[in-house]
Amino acid sequence: AQWDGKVVVLNFWATWCPPCVREVPMLVELQRELGPQGLQIVGVAVDKRDAARSFAEEAGVNYPILYGVQAALEVSQLYANDAGTLPHTAIIDRQGIVRHIFRGELERQELEAAVRPLLGST
Repeated sequence: AQWDGKVVVLNFWATWCPPCVREVPMLVELQRELGPQGLQIVGVAVDKRDAARSFAEEAGVNYPILYGVQAALEVSQLYANDAGTLPHTAIIDRQGIVRHIFRGELERQELEAAVRPLLGST
């Protein structure tokens, strides 16, 4: 409920996944830049709590990180990740509808192109 009315970028990742780790600085930047317009990035670490927490602190993550191993994979399946691929990202609009699914590493311009129209900015 705390993210109702926001555009949510739900990013499934792990500390042991090099493409996932490469995405984090870009996600941190977008949260800082677009958060005031209603963007909320949420990381779901398919990892152990201590590993996810340590990485998030070192990387300066400025968005919430949820964690779990099997449970996180099960949740990712609800967002069309049947293969268990990481990173896996779902973009959810302000009404709670999944608008985009991205499998694999995201580039900033690709993510921005999906998110900005949902925020109402160009």
